[in-house]
Amino acid sequence: MLHLLLTQYPGRVALGVEQAAIVLGLSAHTVRAWMREGRLPGARKVGGKWIVPLPELAEVLEPTVRAPELPARPRVASSSRRRRAVVMN
Repeated sequence: MLHLLLTQYPGRVALGVEQAAIVLGLSAHTVRAWMREGRLPGARKVGGKWIVPLPELAEVLEPTVRAPELPARPRVASSSRRRRAVVMN
């Protein structure tokens, strides 16, 4: 996705609100709200205008697949008493 964005916007490293809205298929108002709320990673104000770097925009469009986190190992309760199995015939 990043390669496609770099091809579509040659020489650019970041996009403004209007361009990001076109790429995301959202309104400029929604993109500005997302930037204010921190929902677009890497978005920041430069010279009073919002920009979002192309790599972060590509990550929003096509998230990198990450391995799932492993669950915590079960804890074995230590007990001084031993349990015995009862076998019924």
